[in-house]
Amino acid sequence: MPSSEQEFQIPDGKYTIETFHECVIKNRDNLFSQGKKYKWVKIHAVRTLEKMLELKLLKYRQRDLGDFWHVRIPDFSNESSRKTDFYVTRYSPKLLLFYSSSTGKEYSNTLDYFVKTTSGFGKMWIGPRLYEELLFNIMDKFSPTMRWFRANRAEDDNFPEKTKRDVTRKVYWRARDSYETLLELRGTYGIRPTSVALRMKGGEIQFTNDGLFTVRSQTKEMFNAFDFALGYIKDKEAKLTGTAQQLKKDFETIKSETGKMKIPVLTSGKIRLNSKKLDSSTVKDFMAIHKRFEFADSRKQEKDSFHWIATAMDREKESIFGISSNESEIALIPHTQECTFESFLDFYRQILEEVDDTATLNTFGA
Repeated sequence: MPSSEQEFQIPDGKYTIETFHECVIKNRDNLFSQGKKYKWVKIHAVRTLEKMLELKLLKYRQRDLGDFWHVRIPDFSNESSRKTDFYVTRYSPKLLLFYSSSTGKEYSNTLDYFVKTTSGFGKMWIGPRLYEELLFNIMDKFSPTMRWFRANRAEDDNFPEKTKRDVTRKVYWRARDSYETLLELRGTYGIRPTSVALRMKGGEIQFTNDGLFTVRSQTKEMFNAFDFALGYIKDKEAKLTGTAQQLKKDFETIKSETGKMKIPVLTSGKIRLNSKKLDSSTVKDFMAIHKRFEFADSRKQEKDSFHWIATAMDREKESIFGISSNESEIALIPHTQECTFESFLDFYRQILEEVDDTATLNTFGA
């Protein structure tokens, strides 16, 4: 058994994702310390720029394991000197998977803090419609029993509900009929799932809309379910991340009669609303709810037609970008070269979850 300071130690080897899963299954009885309360494998999906793995995580590397790196990330809160082990692999050019057995606190103080504060990294959240689509397809393919779910609804959400009471709702439900109850509450109260636990042949798996997959039972069936989930969303995820990474401010050197000069080259983004219109009330509520983004120089006008302009500042990543919108489109305008793609994606996430779950993100002009 590993010691508490060497939790989840994968043997040396050259692994692909498939053989890594096989190793975890084969060695699951020896990967966790005897006193470990929850012997779960957690997989965190993280968006990134190409080369960021090598640039930002090199100093934490312990071993090369084929397609995996073993990294040991310190506790950035200074509450403990302990470091937490993660095994990271590049699932696709812009998506990393971090495997660990970390507790919630260990994750919060290590990988979560690193992702929140490091430019070029962001959680692979899943939008409300895609999350439901994924869940329904897993239910159809594997016929699991839903043990519990968490779900919510934001005030002013445009998703239909029968009560006609426009209030914020949060639900945690644990029962044998959780799936049937979710569908009933979804139809009546307009709630949308954000986290579920599914029991199926071979064990149990959990997944959240924040890109966390928890394999509670390390069996072939559970990793097959995980592989199915990632495979189902990977194309849409790659397209969304790729779009956000195109939004940037850069400079191009050109020749002129007086010599060389640098001119700004700007690629802006556009969020198109499809099922709801922006107005002053919606914008006011949106700015008040989300503390991650600070809005400066915000101005709104509704005479003749609605228009909103503002400067958005991402407190976590220190990105600054401009906003210029009418009632159906929001332009995202990078202000500096340091503007990072995950700021745009996390702003877009708030639009999906709070304003219009059918909104789309594209580069301007696309």
